[in-house]
Amino acid sequence: MENIKFIIGGRTGDLLHCLYSVRGICEKFGTKADLYITNDTSYGGDNFHFEINRTFEDLKPLIIKQEYISSFNILRDKIDNFINLNNWRRCPFFFKTNWINMLSQLHQIPISSKNWISCEKDDSFKNKIVIHRSTWRFSEKFPWESIIKNNDCIFITSDKREYNIFPYKNLVKMYEWRSFFELAKIINSSKFFIGNMSTPLALAHGLGVPRLAELFVNDEIFYLGEEKILKNYFYFSDVVKNHIEGIENFIKL
Repeated sequence: MENIKFIIGGRTGDLLHCLYSVRGICEKFGTKADLYITNDTSYGGDNFHFEINRTFEDLKPLIIKQEYISSFNILRDKIDNFINLNNWRRCPFFFKTNWINMLSQLHQIPISSKNWISCEKDDSFKNKIVIHRSTWRFSEKFPWESIIKNNDCIFITSDKREYNIFPYKNLVKMYEWRSFFELAKIINSSKFFIGNMSTPLALAHGLGVPRLAELFVNDEIFYLGEEKILKNYFYFSDVVKNHIEGIENFIKL
């Protein structure tokens, strides 16, 4: 069978989640993917945070390593017979269930508990609790101070503003990652990952590493219930019951 063409817009975290669909569709039809990214919002997606060429160069080393990806490109011209990965934004399941249930139903693929992103590792982070927190989407009850005081943590970022506004930066050192592929390697190598709802959490989700999410009330539904499907996934929420059973095997709260 010929490769299947896929088109997707921003943002990066959404793209990482949608790779679950790409992998599932390719497995279903026994083929590989030609994946195109675009900032053309007529396809129903958002713009990427950074300029499209920079985004492409950042993502390419990781995307092209995935066994189900045949090629990765910026969409320059119109193409025929493609799957629009932006359709999750307008599907009947939008804001009614989590990412995996939504994407599995939308694309009629089996629900899978396997990680859909693969990456090599960096041994220098294998004993570290890697943490990240973006500049928005915060929980009021997340136990950051206790986690940092009771575990060997390191704060990772490519934007020092994230570290500078972190309330407990005086308790944890910062590491500034230099490429998206390095970010993936760090998260994939960590003993445990902790983060709020931004790109590094989406990456940890796809990699399948043990992880704890700081959920944000407005759109936490995209992450609720996935603990029934995915291994070693925990979360804190301000409005629903926390899922932390078994987390003591990885970190101290």
